[in-house]
Amino acid sequence: MFDKLLDSLRRYAINALSHSAKEASPYDLHEAAFAVATDLVLADGLLTQQE
Repeated sequence: MFDKLLDSLRRYAINALSHSAKEASPYDLHEAAFAVATDLVLADGLLTQQE
């Protein structure tokens, strides 16, 4: 599964991959996914423009 994920990242970039993940997840989990993504971005205590 990890190799498949890396292959997708190489082929389609992060934006396409995150879009397909959003489309594949149920609507009621979108808020939870956003909360997890926010926690990951802020985990190091820094927020860059790219993030």
